[in-house]
Amino acid sequence: MLVLLALVLPCVLAQSNDTIIDALKASSREQTLVALIQQAGLTDVLATGGPFTIFAPDDSAFNRLPPSALAALKNDTNALAEILKYHVVSGTYKIADLKVNEMMIETLTGDQLRINDYLYKHRITIEGASITFADKICSNGVIHRVSQVLMPPKGSIVDVLQDDGHFNTLIAAAQAAGLVDALSDGPITLMAPEDSAFARLGNDTVSKLLANPDILAEILKYHVIHGSLYSAGMHSEYLNTLELHDRERLYASFSGYTVMVDGARVVQKDMSATNGVVHKIDHVLIPSSLKAKIAAL
Repeated sequence: MLVLLALVLPCVLAQSNDTIIDALKASSREQTLVALIQQAGLTDVLATGGPFTIFAPDDSAFNRLPPSALAALKNDTNALAEILKYHVVSGTYKIADLKVNEMMIETLTGDQLRINDYLYKHRITIEGASITFADKICSNGVIHRVSQVLMPPKGSIVDVLQDDGHFNTLIAAAQAAGLVDALSDGPITLMAPEDSAFARLGNDTVSKLLANPDILAEILKYHVIHGSLYSAGMHSEYLNTLELHDRERLYASFSGYTVMVDGARVVQKDMSATNGVVHKIDHVLIPSSLKAKIAAL
């Protein structure tokens, strides 16, 4: 009898009669999320519907939002409901089911969430947000706590660049080099020099590059990496770009919370797009093999 109990007990302990909303209410770390779910009128859905998988931002994730952004959501119930539904997926996805790099899963809004499995760091991210606690099993699904509030991407990488307003020279360069379509493909990671980065090259050099699309294309491809590499998956490493130059590869390194790529500082990281991710950098990256060609222009 004792042997039988020993075999059954772990299975019994793994079960839960709590719904997703019950479990969130019982947690001391998701109280902001619970209040917003109630305000958006989604309590009954998460109590009686499902099964669902919810990627649940903790209180600290909401605290990291700009106060104006959080206030805007609280003042617009429809927008709030859409953002919250963006964190919810139909079906039960345990952590083991998410170990597929570049996996895309559909949310209740109809948008896609990108899953990345960074084996080196033993870390799974959802649109760049790390899962900090996994597999809280509920009667109608599963909860994974995440480190950030998830926001739907504003379109492709090209759309993200245009919407930001600080990449006018980069967009013009991509057009001159015939690479706009390549930046709409993916998944890719773009180390994107902002306008001030091109200004550091000087107007004369930028003009000459825009007039030489072949060299310009080589430079721009040096900023593009295969796959979606969010900061949570980065470590000090060499990165293969679309343009390989005799063993030349980008080198990512860290200094505290600052990310550097070939000596350029990442000034804004993890700008999600439907076809990958953008990291804004403060210098244009020039492979050594092209410096002589550029000087000769």
